[in-house]
Amino acid sequence: MASNNINLLWTPDANSSLEEEIDFILRKWNFVEAEKFSVLVEKHLNLLQSGSFLGIYISDIDIYKCVISKQTSLIY
Repeated sequence: MASNNINLLWTPDANSSLEEEIDFILRKWNFVEAEKFSVLVEKHLNLLQSGSFLGIYISDIDIYKCVISKQTSLIY
């Protein structure tokens, strides 16, 4: 079976945003909650790397938006 692994490239803004979100969770809650969030993000990224399209397509701006949590979405 052929692999459809997709290489994900992060912009500096995306990296910074993720770090800020994790720092916020650590400050507001605790390490366990930050770890849960990190695992959730990783799960979504793994699905994207496998070639799955997640979320809804917004044709006006040619992006997909996938909800990671109530407060956080992944834009690609």
